[in-house]
Amino acid sequence: MSGFVNWRQTEVLTERYVAVMLGDLGNTLLLMAQVPVIGGLICLSWSQSSPDSKLYFCVCLAAIFLGCMNACREVVKERPLYQRERMVNLEIPAYIVSKAQVLCGLNAVQCALLLGMVVHWVGLPGTKIFLFLSIWLGAMTGTMVGLCISTAVKSSDQAVALAPVALIPQIIFTKMILPEGASHGIVEWIERLNPLRWTHDLYEKVSDFAREPAWGECFKDAGVLLALVLVLLAAAMGILWMQEE
Repeated sequence: MSGFVNWRQTEVLTERYVAVMLGDLGNTLLLMAQVPVIGGLICLSWSQSSPDSKLYFCVCLAAIFLGCMNACREVVKERPLYQRERMVNLEIPAYIVSKAQVLCGLNAVQCALLLGMVVHWVGLPGTKIFLFLSIWLGAMTGTMVGLCISTAVKSSDQAVALAPVALIPQIIFTKMILPEGASHGIVEWIERLNPLRWTHDLYEKVSDFAREPAWGECFKDAGVLLALVLVLLAAAMGILWMQEE
C-alpha cells in the first residue's frame, strides 16, 4: 500500500486534521459527550441485571453508531477546500487515509470510555483488552461507512439524514432481531455483510474466553471486520474518483 498512498502527504493532512479538531473544541467535545450519554443509558438499563447477549449487542451497536456519526460529515463539510486542493496536488488516497487515521484514534478513546463505564457500573466478563479491540474494530467499520456517506452526499444535512439508513439495517439483519429461520437467501447475504453481526459475534466469543477460548473463530470474525474496513475505505476513495469522471 506504500506505493498507493503518499504517506508524506498523509502525514501533513493528518497533522492538519488533528489541529482542526482541536481548534474546533466545541464540536470535538460534543462528539465525546455522546459516550457518557449512551453509556449511561446502557448502564442504567442493566444496573439490576447480569451481563447478557443483549447488553453486548447494545455496546457493539453504540460503538458502530459513534464511528459512523463521527465520520459522516467530515468530507462533505470541507468539500470546497478539498476541490481547491485537488486541483493543485492533493491525492485522494492520502486525503481519505488521513481522515480515517484521526477518526479511528477518536474511536479508540470513545470505545475505551464506553467500555470503562459498562465495566465499572455493570461488570463484564472476559479480558478487557480483547473486549476493547472487538468494539474498536466495529467502530472502525462504522467510521468507514460514515466516510462513504460523506464522500457521496452534497451537504452535511444529507449526511446526517443518510446515517440512520446505513445503521438501521445493521440492527434488523442480526440474529438478535431476525425471526428464527429467516436467515436464508438475500437475508443471509445481507447478514453476512453486516458489520454489527460480526462485531457482536466477536464480542460474544472474546467475552467467553475464560470458559472456552475460540481463537480460530475470533480471528475469523476479526478478519471479516478488517476486510470490511479496507473495502469500505477503498469505496470512499472510489466514490471521490468517480465524481471526477
